[in-house]
Amino acid sequence: KGKRNGKGEHRYSNGDEYNGEWGNHQPHGLGRYSFQTGGSYEGQFDAGTFNGSGIRVWDDGSVYEGEWKGGFREGKGQHRFSSGDKYDGEWRNDKPHGCGRFVFHTGGFFVGQFENGELRCRNDGSVWKKNGKKRGEMAKANINITTAMNTKWSAGTVDWSALTSRQRSPRVS
Repeated sequence: KGKRNGKGEHRYSNGDEYNGEWGNHQPHGLGRYSFQTGGSYEGQFDAGTFNGSGIRVWDDGSVYEGEWKGGFREGKGQHRFSSGDKYDGEWRNDKPHGCGRFVFHTGGFFVGQFENGELRCRNDGSVWKKNGKKRGEMAKANINITTAMNTKWSAGTVDWSALTSRQRSPRVS
């Protein structure tokens, strides 16, 4: 049996669907992958993973539009959460990392440095950690993180684990 190359579509046994360009029996080039659980990815693929520019929609309505590398958000991009919060900035290894702007659905915002998914204060280097623990004082960030939190936040840090695993990028077999 030959390998898929060129353009085409495929429905997987789990209900996921892919429609687009193929190379060496894998999504490669431009295409659209739809998850049977809801959500999709439309953009560039390389050897079966999200790679290059693309738009990922999760089943809860969250949307990421930007750069991907090896199935992870990497480079510049914007993630709009279903809560109305929005992060626009640099990404590394599927987490905000570098310069960015986080706008809360309540209207407040944070502009500054993110490190491995954590907010860093502008002047004193304080960090808000996951699971309700914090180091330092966020008062210098000029926002009220406590009242701006939603279900995806814990002490000012997004729970990125809710947007990981197979939901990131499919491996096609």
